[in-house]
Amino acid sequence: MRRGPSGHDRIGAGPRRAGRLAAAALAMIFGCPSARAEDRDCFQQLIDARDPVIACTFPVAMTPEELAQVRKITRDVLRDAHCLMTIRIERRLVDDAMSDPLDHEFAAPAQPVACEVETSSRKLPINFTFAPRVTFKGGVAVSASPGMADVTGVPRVLSWPVQTWVNNSGSIRRNMLLVINAFMKQFPRKS
Repeated sequence: MRRGPSGHDRIGAGPRRAGRLAAAALAMIFGCPSARAEDRDCFQQLIDARDPVIACTFPVAMTPEELAQVRKITRDVLRDAHCLMTIRIERRLVDDAMSDPLDHEFAAPAQPVACEVETSSRKLPINFTFAPRVTFKGGVAVSASPGMADVTGVPRVLSWPVQTWVNNSGSIRRNMLLVINAFMKQFPRKS
């Protein structure tokens, strides 16, 4: 794949919209110098174009169905998780992606997530990153992945199946696409 001037991968030709959607993807799954990130609403940050950095925190939670699947793949070792993602992304990256006229893949920078995970025996603090990737064709998000990586705080034997499931879950990917495309329709980017 060739890279465009904004650093994003290009896939063929056609209208391109991405930036806000990557932040929407970041905010959906599960980062202004003028205010602390934890005081900022992520969706408001996406809409408000005044700050050079989109910075906020976003609680990450699994649906009951996703939690049931995670419990199953960990043989009921992982019981629940309460997480907070810190989003910090330069608005320029988002705006560049939104204004590029070609079909493309947008890769968001890794965003840290801190969780308290309840296992069958205790609660554990864990950390990981989400670095969503979204592919756009004809101005529509057609595929997405949360890009979970860099898990610390739990043994690999527990983190690997969860990381693999999160990155390949059809329900998570579908929900990302629904949120991104709804956001793009509601708040179209002017070229």
